[in-house]
Amino acid sequence: FGSSLSNPLSWMSLTLWILCCGIAPEVYDRLASSLAGDDSFSSFEIPDPTCGRVSEVAPGWTVDTFNNALLAQEDVRTHGELLRAVVYLSQHGSKCTLAEAVAALVMLPLMRGGSWEEQARVLDTETNIFHLSIPLVEIVRGGFPMFWAYSRLAGQREAWPDPCVGLLEIYQQIFQTPRVSICMELAELAPAHCPVAAATAAACVALALATAGEGAVSAETAADVVRHVCLAESILRPIYGPVNVVTEQARFSNLVLTPWPLWRYLHQLQQTRYLAA
Repeated sequence: FGSSLSNPLSWMSLTLWILCCGIAPEVYDRLASSLAGDDSFSSFEIPDPTCGRVSEVAPGWTVDTFNNALLAQEDVRTHGELLRAVVYLSQHGSKCTLAEAVAALVMLPLMRGGSWEEQARVLDTETNIFHLSIPLVEIVRGGFPMFWAYSRLAGQREAWPDPCVGLLEIYQQIFQTPRVSICMELAELAPAHCPVAAATAAACVALALATAGEGAVSAETAADVVRHVCLAESILRPIYGPVNVVTEQARFSNLVLTPWPLWRYLHQLQQTRYLAA
């Protein structure tokens, strides 16, 4: 896979992530103003890590056609041209880190001989979303279906032992239709030993806010959506982001298998295009 997948966080991306996730709240308002069409935001420069200015991710494939084709396929092997694009990306790399990462995730079940240990190694390193120099909110704003790819992998293996399975069972039915009040209640109840529950609650609030109304994007609501996506990241990154994993439970591959609807919520939020640039 492309070398950019294993690069450490760049200073610029780390700075953006820190600003987004709690150090400077005014950044939320500036981002939200941009999303709502406020020209006052134009002087604040945000990097373009999700490849919006990349014309093609592979020969003949624009960003949109590549992402839409992936989402439309139950099995990439049934779409010869798309499969060739995925193979091309995994062999030659791209100017787009996310395109490489998604291609690597799609290729995992096809190229790793069915060995979960080998797939887990790649998930823990090359395709660990917290090892990419891109904040979660930027991935949500873009179109590359990273969260969709993780959720698809989760269904290929029995879920990891969940220390909060009782809490999950209580909220299982409610999770079908996220509501702000219920998600906030979960955030308050999530025990300290279950960070995935707290991160899922934050993603749940973000999705509920983004889907609660219709019409123009509210700057205030957009800021709240961004804030909760950043909160989810700030909970998970310290645990699953370090290169040297201390415990088996802290392996990112185990987070991919979580029975909590974390990846589904983030994917659904991305699909709403609520935060799209």
